[in-house]
Amino acid sequence: LLIILSQWHRWNINTNLSWDIPRWRRFAEKVDVAKGNIQFTFHPTQEADFEGFIRRAAFVKGLGFRNCSVCIVTYPPHLPDLRRHCMELKKNGLVVRPQPFVGMYEGRRYPDSFTPEDKQLINELSRETGSALLDNMDYAIGDQNPCGKLCRAGQFYYHINQLGDVYRCTQVPQTQEMKLGNFYEGFELRSEPTPCPMKFCACGESRWLVEKCG
Repeated sequence: LLIILSQWHRWNINTNLSWDIPRWRRFAEKVDVAKGNIQFTFHPTQEADFEGFIRRAAFVKGLGFRNCSVCIVTYPPHLPDLRRHCMELKKNGLVVRPQPFVGMYEGRRYPDSFTPEDKQLINELSRETGSALLDNMDYAIGDQNPCGKLCRAGQFYYHINQLGDVYRCTQVPQTQEMKLGNFYEGFELRSEPTPCPMKFCACGESRWLVEKCG
């Protein structure tokens, strides 16, 4: 899929870097790396070898992709280690993006349950690491609600899952109602901006809101 897409379009993928280095090298030989953006996702509960993660991320970055960055989800029990992880990644030449957690933890819903101190930490680290999400943090952390606002996601931007199903963005439920079609079978993008159906926009896709991108 990416081999085909990279012939004409810029593309973005998220990965936990589970591939070994030889497979990444083969992948880079088949796609147009100059059009590729890769976001490495670091999950402290799933990745015990932090140094190994840094080495793999640095190797993939060195293959020449257009842009590479690391996303760290701000899962509540890992907030005490967030600064250390961000600074270590930055020290190794990697762009870091703290990603506000969306979901339930110990009976509390996030990002609603982040304390003012939690939000201050996330915002400070976003500034210190030069996170691309900083300009959209108001929507990612729950300080603003995008629901009902006109958005160009699904018009100029779309998300394709592992089955080839196409959705306006990564935030909407992957239901038949939200589906725009399938990459292999055919899909149709929106001809104009449409209202956002979500309360949060955690992955920086709020940059496609008309109020932000025009």
